[in-house]
Amino acid sequence: MKLMYGWILIASSSPLNVGSDRNDSEYVSTNIVNSGVELHAHYQEGQPLTLAFIEQSDTDVPSGPRSSNADSPYQCMVSTRDITNTPTARDIQDIVGRYMADPRCVPRLRATLDNLFRDEPRAEEWAGPLERIIREAAAAQEAKISGGCHTSLCSFDIELPPSEASYRSPDVIERRVIDATSGTALQTASVHFGSSSKYRVYFCSIFAPAAFVEPMRKKMEPVN
Repeated sequence: MKLMYGWILIASSSPLNVGSDRNDSEYVSTNIVNSGVELHAHYQEGQPLTLAFIEQSDTDVPSGPRSSNADSPYQCMVSTRDITNTPTARDIQDIVGRYMADPRCVPRLRATLDNLFRDEPRAEEWAGPLERIIREAAAAQEAKISGGCHTSLCSFDIELPPSEASYRSPDVIERRVIDATSGTALQTASVHFGSSSKYRVYFCSIFAPAAFVEPMRKKMEPVN
């Protein structure tokens, strides 16, 4: 059995509680009872927060879309309805971060992002420039990359070269993209599923209003 990872990379300079009272950078983990998963959090001052969802899998590459129906074995009970329906960039990151922080929501989030990306039309003025930034970031790491961008979501399958540096920093491409787009109409956060060398990454627009946000909330949140 191999491990599969998923994480969200967000741009934040504010202190964030990851369940540890230590001052140095570290990973902390918590087991979700009877779920077969762990949540790992990694925080370093001045750097984006990484939330990593880990589950056992027979493969180390992302699978296709999973069902996001209510009868999914993973019941997502996270609500974000206390956040405005006209969210700011920080609100968008908070919404996605809440789903990603609960491992029971992660399979549903993965399927939801797959479906939303598939159904989005392409907006060339957004997609084209962002694709160039992403491909340049991947080229700088000598990574193999395939995928594209639509209106407010990008989906890319990435394979990093088998170097020690790549395994230490599998999110280096996302960091490059987030830094390059910060403060612009292309600004993004990223959500990442797979292993440390082969993974699927979704770049999510955080330039409000981002088109994917409300459809995502409707698919993710429990029915009252």
